[in-house]
Amino acid sequence: MFEVRIENAPAALRLMEEGWPTCIISLVGDDLRFDLPQFGPKHFIARFHDVEATLPGYVPPSGDMLRAALKHAANLNDGDRLLVHCHAGKSRSPAMVIGILISAGLSASEAMSRVKALRPFVIPNRLMISILDDLLGQGGELVRVVEDHYKSLPAEAALPNRGGWNL
Repeated sequence: MFEVRIENAPAALRLMEEGWPTCIISLVGDDLRFDLPQFGPKHFIARFHDVEATLPGYVPPSGDMLRAALKHAANLNDGDRLLVHCHAGKSRSPAMVIGILISAGLSASEAMSRVKALRPFVIPNRLMISILDDLLGQGGELVRVVEDHYKSLPAEAALPNRGGWNL
């Protein structure tokens, strides 16, 4: 299977400049604190905010955006190096990697475990998870796995009212 890295935006930019990834997925809002260059056809950029509800002035993730990101990573092989990043590397990018790993044949539980091994503290964006559950025909299993993960977090980390920014 391909190698995966989940990073925050500054670390991801360094890896891109060093030439590490063979495939890049950037999930960023218009509030990124630096200009993100386009690294050619291997680089897919989706622009949306880390929100879990439709809010005025914010762009939520959509099925079309996530479907396009899944398609971008669909043909990865052994030896490929996938870099997925958002701003902090804890919400949007882990959710996306979970979806990509399911697309590559892992179960929802296996994908969640792999992401937690890559990045020990994650709080996957639940709107993205719900959309990915539908897109990948998981029948609610992905949502259940991620909700179980949230239940395992300390109360202050679970962000139960995350209708706005994930700070």
